Amino acid sequence: MTIRSLSFQMALFSLVLLGLVWPLAAIETMTVFAGQELRPFVLRHGYLHGFSIGSLDTNRVAALKPRHWRLAHEFTFQEARRHGASVTWILSDGYANAVGGYPNAKPWLNWTGYENFLRAYLQNIRSQFPNDPVAFYDIWNEPDHPFFWSGTYQQTLELFARTYNVVKEFDADARLVGPSISWFRPNNPGVENVTGFLADLDSQYGIRLDAVAWHENGGAFHGGPKPEDILTNTEIVRARLEQNFGTGYAPELHINEYTGTQEHLSPGWNVGYLYYIDLADIDASMRSCWTVLERSGQTEVTYSGCGFGMDGMFLQNGRTPQPAYWVYQRYAEMDGGTQLATASSRIRSNILATRHEGERTLRLLVGRHFHTSSDTVQIKIEDYPFAGEEAFVRLEKIPHFPEFYDPLPEVRGLLNGPEVVSDQIVPVVDGCVSISIPAFGDGEAYAITVESAIARRFEVPTLSRGGWLLLVGATMFVGAITLRRHR
Repeated sequence: MTIRSLSFQMALFSLVLLGLVWPLAAIETMTVFAGQELRPFVLRHGYLHGFSIGSLDTNRVAALKPRHWRLAHEFTFQEARRHGASVTWILSDGYANAVGGYPNAKPWLNWTGYENFLRAYLQNIRSQFPNDPVAFYDIWNEPDHPFFWSGTYQQTLELFARTYNVVKEFDADARLVGPSISWFRPNNPGVENVTGFLADLDSQYGIRLDAVAWHENGGAFHGGPKPEDILTNTEIVRARLEQNFGTGYAPELHINEYTGTQEHLSPGWNVGYLYYIDLADIDASMRSCWTVLERSGQTEVTYSGCGFGMDGMFLQNGRTPQPAYWVYQRYAEMDGGTQLATASSRIRSNILATRHEGERTLRLLVGRHFHTSSDTVQIKIEDYPFAGEEAFVRLEKIPHFPEFYDPLPEVRGLLNGPEVVSDQIVPVVDGCVSISIPAFGDGEAYAITVESAIARRFEVPTLSRGGWLLLVGATMFVGAITLRRHR
């Protein structure tokens, strides 16, 4: 060790003791490359079932700008379409409801009866929504899971072929999606392999689905998939599709359920899922819904997010937002922006960034998941695009609660939105803006708005007609007094 390096380490240690710098091991770095515009930002999120009749705050749902909705009920369809969401209709849910539940759903015992049910079911959907077609028909939910399917592999293939043919007979332009397995396991045989199943469906029946779907909700706390696994799994699917089918078959890719039960309420985990769904260029995604616990005073109630609360967006009343709601609301605000390239020193600390030229604003959504400690996160915005020597930065915290990680997660309301941690003017140094977030905890998320300080200072206030009259009157009064004094 040289004298220079020893002196440097001693000086650094002294600064750490004084609290002027953080230990290097406790610092994570993220970079926004504001000069590297990728594409118009694309919202890819959606929901699964999520409520009972009349139980949602429609205005708050509208603020989420849902793009996709996977469902099997007429009232859910109406809500989804009210907000412009593309609908995936789960055909197996309708069949299972008709026969008394999934354990009784054994179509191979009477294929003719199953096909007749499908024809009537499809006609009923169309009669209720004649001018509003379903975007995708999902053939069967989780045919790899013993609760939902107890048939053999060959019966699974036959199910998909028969369903496909009935739907296409009903509507030649209809699109079908599958296999919607519970957890992608590329090295396993059977339907959970996904691409091997699709190859068998093609070779035995000459059928190719319009979209390929799987779920990413096995639960990281049980050894299941984590957000970052989405990228790996998607790369495997694309490579094997090309290997099995060549370049002539390019179906859409859907992750039509994501988040495990112990992660789905956590803001940081949700940012991670949104980040990797975007990075993997997934065409459509829908949140999973799980059973949760809600306490109110001395009262406790357990319910499914499939029927209440919109997959963890709200409390049971469908009106009080939870922390995860604000992740998706801030994510929706990035709509209309240009996506910027980002980088992070850790794969489980993620950042999405957009540029909004008309507003002279950058929007950042940042989250951490599956970490064992709180760390300082330093964000550097390179090639800051707006004029001026300063930028206005608003930092908003979306909190995580330890109860979110319980085996039966406990919900928490956050009615008034994220906490404003700071509003500050930050210098632009060599074209860069630096933001530091100390003690950024596991599961937390932050929404960051970076605006032109010049535009902010000269922003015209929004006033009512009465407010403007009062302002003009006050100005005239002050002017009159000033003129009188000068006389």
